Amino acid sequence: MLVTRLQSIVRMGLPVRSAHRGLATTRAVMYAAPSEAVSGAVQSATASVKPAPAKIVYTRKSSVRSALFGLFFGATFASIFGASYLVEEIQKANSKLLSTVNDLYSETEKVRGYLKRITELENEIKELQSQTATHNNLHKLREDMRKLYDQVSREQLSLRAQLRDVELDVNNALKNEGKGIQL
Repeated sequence: MLVTRLQSIVRMGLPVRSAHRGLATTRAVMYAAPSEAVSGAVQSATASVKPAPAKIVYTRKSSVRSALFGLFFGATFASIFGASYLVEEIQKANSKLLSTVNDLYSETEKVRGYLKRITELENEIKELQSQTATHNNLHKLREDMRKLYDQVSREQLSLRAQLRDVELDVNNALKNEGKGIQL
């Protein structure tokens, strides 16, 4: 049956397709040998004789379609590869940024602690400064103490003088009465 089919295809002058067709950009087309060889081949096929080898001719009928397919396949592959590379780079950058932000946050917390401690120390220093005496305060206090000491000394001297006056008055009064007190 196959032999008769091939015979009819060859008589019409149509090409005989190969049994194997791959994804190549060209397709192989088998043309039958000259009609005498085919008729002899058909007769010999029936007589168990091998036919003459067929000539294979390559044609480029779908090269544009194959080129577009290759272009779209390559562009798709490149875009998928590029997108995955960009996603990886973005993830790396995000992880680095996150670690940097965490480091910055911890350093900020340390600085806040230092500022709080500095504020506490400044308040303690102000409190101590208000309680301590300065050079001007000491000078004023010394002047006040000298004035008070001078005033106390004067009052003591005036009291002694008054006491002596009182003693003299008492002695004079007692002498007048006849009783004298010896000092």
